[in-house]
Amino acid sequence: MNQVTLKKQQLPHPITEGVWMWSMDYGDGETFFNSYLLKTGKNQAVLVDPLFNSFDGKPLMDWSVFDHLPKPKAIWLTSSDHERDSEQFHKHFEIPMLGSKQEAGQMSIRLDEHFKDEESLDGGWQVIFLKDQKTPAECVFYHPERQLLLVGDALLSQADGRLRRPYDEPAYASEAKAQQGLQVLSELPVKGILVGHGDPVFKNAKDLLQDALNQDPRSIAQ
Repeated sequence: MNQVTLKKQQLPHPITEGVWMWSMDYGDGETFFNSYLLKTGKNQAVLVDPLFNSFDGKPLMDWSVFDHLPKPKAIWLTSSDHERDSEQFHKHFEIPMLGSKQEAGQMSIRLDEHFKDEESLDGGWQVIFLKDQKTPAECVFYHPERQLLLVGDALLSQADGRLRRPYDEPAYASEAKAQQGLQVLSELPVKGILVGHGDPVFKNAKDLLQDALNQDPRSIAQ
């Protein structure tokens, strides 16, 4: 990825109606950490797993990039592993941080509010808790009307466009249980999948989701 493209990726850019994404390169030119801004109402939005700094602590952007976007009203965190730079956004925009109560004890920040499993959120989104993943109660966000699914760490998208589950994760109590914990997603009608790592998926999203849930992730990764 050239420097111009990388710079563009680091700034919020629209990927579908009412959804903006920006990314940070992990350093290998292939792995990216994604953050999202979701429009939830007229000139209102929420931030999901937001990044502001690179790994060396340097800002990826200036706060002014958000001036022309819907105003953030809250921060939603998918897991304790994705608290990232949420506190900077919390202080800058003076907005609350939300996550699952089960994850709060593993965070270095203080959550202002806690999600409830299957709770309806702003903008038509719904929160769903996942069991037996890398952290105690990783959240995904689902928009039933638009059939959009936003996932933090539970699924990854690859350069070839396929989705897979993580594997060989030290935090897993059991990979079999981790796979079972994702089966709740198989029941969802899905047209688009926004992931915490990799490119969003909009083509054949349902089929790719089913493959990721059912196949050995090692075979997909090869």
